[in-house]
Amino acid sequence: MSSILDNHAPLKSKTIKVVPKAPWFDGEYVDLRRKRRKAEKKYKKTHDEVDKSAFLKLRKQTTELAFTKKRQYFTDQIKDCSSSKALYGCVNRLLDNTSSIVLPSHDSPVDLASSFNSFFKKKIEDIRKTFPAVSSTYSDSEFSGVFLDVFRPATLEEVQTIVSKFGLKCSPEDPIPSKLLPCILDVLLPIWLELINLSLEQGSIECLKSAVIFPLLKGLDSLLDPEIFKNYRPVSTLQLIGKLIERIVADRLDEHMDANGLHCVNQHGYKRCHSTETLLLKIANDLFLACDKMIPTLLMLLDLSAAFDTVDHEKMLSILKNRFGIRGTALNWFRSFLVGRSQRVKINDSFSNSECVDYGVPQGSILGPKLFNMYAQSFASVMGSCIKVSVEGYADDHQIQKQFNVLFQFQFLSTGINNIFNVAEKWMLEYFLMINSTKTLIMIVAPPSVQERIHIKGTFVGDHCIRFVSEAKNLGFILDSIMCFNTQVKKVIKGCYASLRKLSRIKRFLSRDELLLLTVTLVFSQMDYCNSLYYRLHSDTLHMLQVVQNNAARLVAKVNRFDGISTEMLLKQFHWLRVKERIEYKLITIVFKCLHGLAPVDLSSSIVQSKSESTYKLNVPSFNCRYGERSFSVAGPRLWNDLPLCIRSTSNLVNFKKLLKTHLFKKCYNLYESSK
Repeated sequence: MSSILDNHAPLKSKTIKVVPKAPWFDGEYVDLRRKRRKAEKKYKKTHDEVDKSAFLKLRKQTTELAFTKKRQYFTDQIKDCSSSKALYGCVNRLLDNTSSIVLPSHDSPVDLASSFNSFFKKKIEDIRKTFPAVSSTYSDSEFSGVFLDVFRPATLEEVQTIVSKFGLKCSPEDPIPSKLLPCILDVLLPIWLELINLSLEQGSIECLKSAVIFPLLKGLDSLLDPEIFKNYRPVSTLQLIGKLIERIVADRLDEHMDANGLHCVNQHGYKRCHSTETLLLKIANDLFLACDKMIPTLLMLLDLSAAFDTVDHEKMLSILKNRFGIRGTALNWFRSFLVGRSQRVKINDSFSNSECVDYGVPQGSILGPKLFNMYAQSFASVMGSCIKVSVEGYADDHQIQKQFNVLFQFQFLSTGINNIFNVAEKWMLEYFLMINSTKTLIMIVAPPSVQERIHIKGTFVGDHCIRFVSEAKNLGFILDSIMCFNTQVKKVIKGCYASLRKLSRIKRFLSRDELLLLTVTLVFSQMDYCNSLYYRLHSDTLHMLQVVQNNAARLVAKVNRFDGISTEMLLKQFHWLRVKERIEYKLITIVFKCLHGLAPVDLSSSIVQSKSESTYKLNVPSFNCRYGERSFSVAGPRLWNDLPLCIRSTSNLVNFKKLLKTHLFKKCYNLYESSK
């Protein structure tokens, strides 16, 4: 043995690449690795068989210990994640995918922060200077409901619920970091409660109106020049106690609006039982029904320039008083909340000087989007009464729909679009909002046979020529002119595979349950977003999504396609519904919410119950082609009527979801036939 070793080079062990400051390596691993190196040096000098076995044993121990430490570290990190957003960040940290902050080149971070702060302030001032001199007061009929004069005091249980539901996220101006707050939460809760009630009682939120802004590049680093300030958006953070007060006030405001019926049915943003999916489902339903009748529809997606930042404070307060019946201490609180705010920009650990904020509702706040909804509530009614168009909105994103006759396309697509734009722009100017005509998208939605008869491909709006687009991204969903959603599905598939590749790099350090949790959170969240619009898509398109789910199942089970394990068996083992059944599950759940007052009013109006209430069935409207079959007003009732009576008669949402998933699971894998 010794002669053989003498004639060959010393044994080269496999080197282990170790990050010098890897958090999962502790003293135990370092000591063992030091012993291994000593054994390796000794073996290289003597070439003794005893030293070789000792070295191989230590090498195996260090490799196993490194794997164990790293796996335990991954497990601990995943357990600390309380939300899907935290899981995304956790996976990026584990994969070292955290992106560095991109900033313009600079010598002093203080000077750069001051330059950013001045730029953001000047940008809003320049937009405000373009508006004509109009009155800031709101002229409308006086409020006739129950006034909101004072806010009801908060309770300790209410504050505890808010903290447990939304978590504790501090800003740079908070004195205590987020990680330390859970340790002293019992001490802080009574103090927070006293501060909240003091703010509600006195109608003031002073000393909590300073925002810290972080400049964030708007798009991908490779597409935008980081040296240009206009390519950055301000990301605002506020103090924790101020956000707690805002959430209490938001609850009181929702109670007041619910009691007086003040909510706008066309607005889906930042409201209970409303979401981006309910808005897109309502828009798609209208487009499907129009395509079913072979009627083209104009879809205009308005883009506003810094909408939240140009809101006029006096006009906002006037609307709160006259339109929504808020007065007294409650109105004083909103005045304190809006007027006299300030902002600072933070670069690394340096801050700029404070700048006064003269306009807008505060970004990064809880009440900001709600107040903007109230500020722009009359837009839909004005557009509907003046030019008979349908308007659906999500905060500052507004979608305008108008059906037209193909025979009169020249008149409508030239002068009609200008009339729509002029009425919208007139209202916006009165409310100190600016439409960005260069970024406003216009699309004609119609079946392919009707598209061939449309000869106009663009129009002039003001001084800008706007060409009609065949695809438009709306609230994260890509709509196309023939409603086939191929581009949207390809985008989803690309994102899902990117997440699967990330998980495959760390799957050997994760248990099956942990890998299952990450897969559902990172992959299925993309597949399920607005999948209620995928009903009756082309079979090839749905098959591509099903392939993604099959690959996800193999990843969780840590098998490959050559192991001979059936994918259907894995899906059944994980109790996953297939893609087709997941779409049906989402649609039927939305129908249930429509029937029980848990969905938007304009979406619920498309569901009509039959005269026989004992059967709990719905009326199915007639349709002409596949477009009508895909609409929510047809697909929802058809799927609902196919359910067993015991499921349709369930009134509790949680129980309904359990029964529905069990029913679809048995139907999906033919378990009804096997049980017989």
